[in-house]
Amino acid sequence: MNTFMLEQRLRALLEAYEESGGETNDALDAEFDELMGEFGQVGDALDALAVIASEHAMLADFRSEQARVKASSAKAETRKADRAKAAMLRLVDMAGGKVTTPSADYVSVKNGGVAPLDIDQMPAKDLPERFRVETITYSPDKTRIREALARGETLHFARLLGRGSHLRVTGEVLK
Repeated sequence: MNTFMLEQRLRALLEAYEESGGETNDALDAEFDELMGEFGQVGDALDALAVIASEHAMLADFRSEQARVKASSAKAETRKADRAKAAMLRLVDMAGGKVTTPSADYVSVKNGGVAPLDIDQMPAKDLPERFRVETITYSPDKTRIREALARGETLHFARLLGRGSHLRVTGEVLK
């Protein structure tokens, strides 16, 4: 099997992983092991996978940038719409609170609900006691939990996990 065929089979296998929800499974792992057994050249397989990974990483970066640009554009359009609505409200207020045109009636009305509240920026503990509530929150002390587990204590609510591993590639993969 040549490197091109290997790359094509690896692409198909990676697509099958994606179709299975992105999770590994025994059947796909066995197919990968069989493919590596057939090919036998680990270096060529790594280079082929590096090319595939690089292509997908570039595509992911491109799509992330597109999403960022679209989100920025949507925020700008929202700001423009808000400015236009504020200008409309100002015009209606200047005209006495109600304007009728052939296409619509525009009326300035007060918002419902409770009145907005502006509280000076200060720690809540500095407010007079009758204007504050005491809130108690609990959170795990992860440092002490890790230390206890490292000492060999058995905790029914926590356990240390493996750190995992990652791949570091140095050199030019794509030339």
